[in-house]
Amino acid sequence: MPHKTKAGYGKLKGNKFQWKIAKLLSLWWTENKRDDVFIPTGSSGARATNRFKKGKKTLNQDADITSVDLDGFLFIKTFSIEVKFYKKFSLNHLIYKNKDDLYNWWLQASGDAERDNKHPLLILKQNKLPEIIIFEYLLYDSHFYDSFGKIDNKKHIKGLINNVSIIILLLSDFLDYANPTTMKVSPWFTEKQQ
Repeated sequence: MPHKTKAGYGKLKGNKFQWKIAKLLSLWWTENKRDDVFIPTGSSGARATNRFKKGKKTLNQDADITSVDLDGFLFIKTFSIEVKFYKKFSLNHLIYKNKDDLYNWWLQASGDAERDNKHPLLILKQNKLPEIIIFEYLLYDSHFYDSFGKIDNKKHIKGLINNVSIIILLLSDFLDYANPTTMKVSPWFTEKQQ
């Protein structure tokens, strides 16, 4: 007899994962000094989407992760972070160009980011596998490369989602690569303050 999942379990699992990612990003951003700079957005950004449809803006509530701390505001002002945790998903879209979950998640992440003039960061988790992060190749080529150098070819893959060039790598490798101290003083990042 197949195992049945209780109603609402998937949402609970997703919420726990959002908290885990918020804590992980907080520790990374503050170099292990604080774990409370970032938190999940109320209603996973749905409130901002609904208000946007009515022509209203909702500051820093547009994706799955936000900041309640001044130390994290600039990061959230620069990046729109979408977080997904599913039992199983595939990266088949990169080969077959079918409109699968990956396609839809990227469409959501990039749409939310574009609406608020941010860069999309899509963080994915599959059961029993480490987290991965997806971002635009343009972000790497125009900003990350100058700030952090080249990403090791053995640690990432390139692909296309909806005709947008992207980079995929393990989230742990990204956090090792993207030095927060360097990012905080990089001109492309600090110009968002103005």
